[in-house]
Amino acid sequence: MHNPCAFLLLLAIMLQETAQAESEAPLLTIDPPWVGFLTGDRITFKCEARRELRSTEYVWNINDQGDIPGNSIYIIGAAKKNDSGRYKCKVNSSTTTRDASYSNTILVNVTSPDSSVTFEVAPESLWVDQSLVLRCNFTFLLTDERIYTFYRKGFILSEIRTRNKSASFEVERVTLEHEGRYRCQVNFALYPYGPFYSSEYKSVSVRESPVRLEVRPKTQRDGDTIELRCLYTDSDWPGSPRYYFYRNNSPVNSDSAVSGLHRIQQATVMDSGWYHCAMHNNGVNYTSTRKEITVKRIPVSNVQLQISPGNGAIREGINLTLTCSVTEGSTPISYDWYRGEMYIHKEISSCREVNYTIYRFNESIGGNYSCRASNEVEGKEFTLRSRAVKVIAEVPVTCPSLRSDSNSTLVAIGDNVTLTCKSQRGTPPIHYLFYRGHRLLANITVLDSRTGDLTFAVQSEGEGGNYSCGAANGIADVTNCSETVTLTVAGVEDVAVPVSGSLLEICMSAVASILFLAFVILIILCKIRHTKKEDTDNFSQTGDRTRNRSPRHNSDTPAENSASRGDEIVYAVLQPKTNTNGRNGNGARRNPKQSDHYVTYASIDHLQMERNQGHRPRDDEDSCSQSTGIYQNFRR
Repeated sequence: MHNPCAFLLLLAIMLQETAQAESEAPLLTIDPPWVGFLTGDRITFKCEARRELRSTEYVWNINDQGDIPGNSIYIIGAAKKNDSGRYKCKVNSSTTTRDASYSNTILVNVTSPDSSVTFEVAPESLWVDQSLVLRCNFTFLLTDERIYTFYRKGFILSEIRTRNKSASFEVERVTLEHEGRYRCQVNFALYPYGPFYSSEYKSVSVRESPVRLEVRPKTQRDGDTIELRCLYTDSDWPGSPRYYFYRNNSPVNSDSAVSGLHRIQQATVMDSGWYHCAMHNNGVNYTSTRKEITVKRIPVSNVQLQISPGNGAIREGINLTLTCSVTEGSTPISYDWYRGEMYIHKEISSCREVNYTIYRFNESIGGNYSCRASNEVEGKEFTLRSRAVKVIAEVPVTCPSLRSDSNSTLVAIGDNVTLTCKSQRGTPPIHYLFYRGHRLLANITVLDSRTGDLTFAVQSEGEGGNYSCGAANGIADVTNCSETVTLTVAGVEDVAVPVSGSLLEICMSAVASILFLAFVILIILCKIRHTKKEDTDNFSQTGDRTRNRSPRHNSDTPAENSASRGDEIVYAVLQPKTNTNGRNGNGARRNPKQSDHYVTYASIDHLQMERNQGHRPRDDEDSCSQSTGIYQNFRR
């Protein structure tokens, strides 16, 4: 061809027509859709056009031996060996000028049963869920490896390779769908394409069992009670049958049940499986159909914490049991215990109630306790936590100590005394008991501390003595066990004349000294005032005489110079004196009860330096100067 473009165009048109013809080819199907058939089988072919055509004509072709006009369906009523071959069809239409295309090809192999192959079925009639056993026997003399093929309704059930002269195949727990015709076929492994030796058909019938299993409730949850009842459909069954129950083909009750009832108490996920029952009577056994029981897991709910013993107050030293429980929840369940927010223990259990024990509970581990429970349901974790329970330790009160607020054991009438009783340990409220000797004085209760105070005013000498205290808090009773505090009450005479060296003596001496110093200061002030007035008068009388004195006479005696300057030094000397003659300073006799005491007196030792010989106070001097004249011009 000289024009390459024309050649390419023609080739494209041919390819397009071929593709269109293939797309318009009819579709051929076969029923039953088997490959191998036995003589006598019914075979139906159906030719379907891929698009709607008018004035159609169906043509059948068998083994390419010419077209056979016909309809869209081609039926072989009873197959023979010569019906084996390749089948195809096509659809001619007046609307197209092209030749119609053939459909897909189906290969059919029809064989007759061979006397060398026998087929056994046991049983040929059976109940649902019973087992069906198929056995194929081949008596051919060759001992080469053989392929045994089992068919049901033309479909392959199983292939078994063996050198044995027979092979078996078991169908477990048949259903209604297993009803039909069965056969087996044998060929040698060295010749996969034939020859094939086939058995005759065997028909198998499957019926519902007269015994059925009833399960309640229909939906099973973890923790439910499940009832399984084995029922026989014929109420006129003679004799007394016995019933047996099975889970996954294993007995679930060791003894036969006359009532035909089996209960699963508090079912768990482990009880899930396939269940059936069997009835035995007069040598006849019937088995029910299987039913699946699926126990569904449920999440934990209503988590609670309980303590034992007590209601939150636990005596120190005993064991505390914390019980965590759930109302519902599939096991295993994970339990966690907390004190406050601190994790203290974990346990995984198959129970819905678990105990945790704290040994020798004490005050340091008291607090708010709670627990948490969690489990897994369908891949999700569910967690709940209980309410907190406050737990405290009841601590026995210890023997208290006693002390007094007084620095001395000697107290006076009218003094206020406070005795403090304190226990180092003990759970409030604490009752403090105060004693004088063995006599109970007071019972003081404290609610929020471990210290109790007793305050009283001393009213008589009889309140002296040995004081002690005890304590009680309902857990322990330690009465009158503290150390002793001794108080001595001083009498009236003891307070009036203090003992040497005592605090009262020091106070009395200090008061006397302060009064005397005040008196001396008053005298000094009067003396200074009198001296200034006297100097003024003398200066006016002796002015000329003083100016005419020689220098020799200007050096007066120190006393005179001091008087002229008006800066006399006045002093007092206090001298302690002990009066041993039994009289006081005024000549009065002391109290006879105080003969072993002494009294301190004070006197003034002075030196009088008069300014002029024979000086006398003048009449015009004021009363202050006259009364204190003997203290003038004192020097050390």
